[in-house]
Amino acid sequence: MLTVEILGASLAVLGVSWVIAAPGGAPEWEQSVFRLFNGLPDWLFPVIWGPMQLGSLVGALLVAFGLFAAQRRACAVTYAAAVVIGWLVAVGVKQVVGRERPVGAGLDVMVRGADASGFGFISGHTTVAFAGATVIWAFYRRSWGLAAFGLAGVVGISRMYVGAHLPLDVVGGAAVGVVVGGLVTLIEHIIGSRREAPTIEDGMHN
Repeated sequence: MLTVEILGASLAVLGVSWVIAAPGGAPEWEQSVFRLFNGLPDWLFPVIWGPMQLGSLVGALLVAFGLFAAQRRACAVTYAAAVVIGWLVAVGVKQVVGRERPVGAGLDVMVRGADASGFGFISGHTTVAFAGATVIWAFYRRSWGLAAFGLAGVVGISRMYVGAHLPLDVVGGAAVGVVVGGLVTLIEHIIGSRREAPTIEDGMHN
């Protein structure tokens, strides 16, 4: 469940990354981090491509469908809502900030796979992945939560590796994903608690 501390920390991370990214361009330290991941060997691409799809809206909704098929319906509905809302929020933030992707920022980029279009901040893939991971953590805790966050981290790294995003795009996306996933899970918990709470009429029948 999303705590006040986690919400505050995530919003702070988003705010700092937004302030740095908003003017456009990329600080030298950010370029260095980007080159570190973008310069990884080419043979990693087929390995990292699959996990990266967890950050796509289609891939995330397939995960939700799998959860539903496995009779994890509450988790499936919450997961689907979180990733769709996360994706929509990411689209909105991109339009507000208007930061270029690495190629548009003039960096020397190794582009792998399809060229990414649109603005860079925040990473939609990373937002979706972390929104979904937050839901999994809320429902399963350590059993699957750590694995889900690990895969979400791989999604973020993969977006730099393929040349689609700068590090702050990924950091901001992760922060938004945690906030969205946490809030959606909290709403589901409140609705579920009210649905399961015994009414006065139930008590009279018992």
